Amino acid sequence: MKISPAIRFSGLLLSLVGLLFAENALHAETIWWEAEAAKDTNMPVKAGDPTLISGGQWLDGEVKEGLYADYNVNVAQGGHFTFLARRLWLHGAFRWRFDDGAWVNVEGLNQDIVDQVTTKEGPACWIDLGYVTLKPGPHTLRIELVTQTTYQFNHLFAFDCFVLSNEGFAPLGINPAGGPHRPEIKINEADFGKFLPRTMALLESSGPDHHTPLHILFYGQSIIANSAIDQEILKYLHGKYPYADIKIKKVAIGGYEAPRLRKTAWQDLYPENPDLLVFHDYGGENGELEEIYRGIRSNLTTEVLTWTHHVDNFGSGIDKQRDASSIILRSLAAKYGFELADVRVLWKDYLKETHLPRTDFLIDKMIHLNPKGTDLLASFLLPHFRVNPDASTDWKKHITTIPLSASAKEVTFDPGAWTTSSQGVVSSGTAPLKIELFGNRVDLTGVSGTGSAKILLDGQTPSTEPDTLAASRSDKAPGSWWPAISLVQLGKNTIVEKYTLNFHGVKPDGSSYAFTVQGSVSGDEGAGTSGVDFVSKSGRISIKAEDIALSTVKKTLKKDLPAQFTINFEVHSMSEDLWKSPGALPPGTVSQRTVIRCWTDGPHTLEIIPNNDGPVGFSELTIFSPLGRG
Repeated sequence: MKISPAIRFSGLLLSLVGLLFAENALHAETIWWEAEAAKDTNMPVKAGDPTLISGGQWLDGEVKEGLYADYNVNVAQGGHFTFLARRLWLHGAFRWRFDDGAWVNVEGLNQDIVDQVTTKEGPACWIDLGYVTLKPGPHTLRIELVTQTTYQFNHLFAFDCFVLSNEGFAPLGINPAGGPHRPEIKINEADFGKFLPRTMALLESSGPDHHTPLHILFYGQSIIANSAIDQEILKYLHGKYPYADIKIKKVAIGGYEAPRLRKTAWQDLYPENPDLLVFHDYGGENGELEEIYRGIRSNLTTEVLTWTHHVDNFGSGIDKQRDASSIILRSLAAKYGFELADVRVLWKDYLKETHLPRTDFLIDKMIHLNPKGTDLLASFLLPHFRVNPDASTDWKKHITTIPLSASAKEVTFDPGAWTTSSQGVVSSGTAPLKIELFGNRVDLTGVSGTGSAKILLDGQTPSTEPDTLAASRSDKAPGSWWPAISLVQLGKNTIVEKYTLNFHGVKPDGSSYAFTVQGSVSGDEGAGTSGVDFVSKSGRISIKAEDIALSTVKKTLKKDLPAQFTINFEVHSMSEDLWKSPGALPPGTVSQRTVIRCWTDGPHTLEIIPNNDGPVGFSELTIFSPLGRG
């Protein structure tokens, strides 16, 4: 039998299958056994997806102290074998050994994933566990779960089957015979746009007589912050949809991987609720990245375009980490319904086809994109902006637009004080228009008029409701590009006001400092010192010591901090207290504004009370509900 050489899958496959030696040619052997067929185990056996789990069962459960499985393995010819396990992604740290050999520990993201199939339980992955030399005859394999681990995703485990092979076995799902080396990750352009249906509906609805608004937020770290990918996307969409009223905002923070970005998101991302979020970030494989994904789905109704990591130039060790991280990105995007561009796969293929060095696309020869790299990234992202006939309409459960040209059960008003027409509803007095809703955001689309109206949320002025308040991003740390404070936490009695932190006694490396806090309304809010969590006197704000980002200035930029400086931020309302009519609107203009934005998803009552200073009118209202009760 011809022996297949060692292969590291380039492009679509992500890892090493195994190194084979010439002496094995005469003793080719592949041994396969099911995880649930242990001679002795205290791990639970559970049913899996019968179409994708070998034998329809696997060992599956929560990691606990003392869980093990023993197997009898008979080797006919003996030799040097590649040892592989099929399991639930990288979940569950464990160790293994044959007979009385040395233990081999398996944990973390640097494992070689050779094949992956997405099941309803999660990704079932073949993992290359390394090599073992076995003599002919019976052997005992022991698997033991490890509870002391730094990875949060290790609280679960599942094992499907195992293989020993010295003949170039190429895992192919649940096929016991293996198969040819093949791409596991398939990119199907027919799937593009499946998770951008509302974005595309807004763009497609624009025209000379209707300049549909579309708000796009770009968030993440330096790959977005330091590139012109936002301008490339804007240029493309403007070229294809010239009448769309597209507004973009970029608030990415260079160097802020998911463990830190999950905190700044409370100030930069969640208060925004854009129509489309373009997002890319590194790190957070221990759960912090999923925390951001979960925060997006819990607080926002936005659609999300994200992508797997491009090819940088840090070396093979980082390449392996990027490959493993990209697998997590694929899994999370599928779980949370994000549009995913598989940039890593496409980038590798492009380099292979063109024979260009990876540094051709990197401005610093390491990771950041030069214009050529930005163009390449854009070429992989832009095809996802397409109308997909198979896209889900699930977004309509979360976003409801109500025309006001006819009666609606959510809207009540005095017919004598409000007049309906084909254009909408217009006030002719001071009686309120009342809207009952489930949601955390309301947009009003105004018609031409000159009047104004008071806004009430649940009977109160919105800016006085803590549910509508958020902290802004703080000033930058001196000499840096990142906020000095990563997260300001708000208390129950928080009010709208500006805060000033006066730092003094600051050591050049930021290891020690003191500060006083002054509120524009609250006045003296107390003092704080390095290493100690701060709570204001009024209880309106608090800042954890770990969220004051000063020491990284010296570590990252090699700059000394000044001995004293001032940092400002504010607590603001995400809602509006007053509606002002847009006046005379140019043809095609859509005067849409967010008047209510709060944290809780209802129920809420919105009241619009004209000030009797001119007509106030609305053509429609849109209610946004992350929980899908709109």
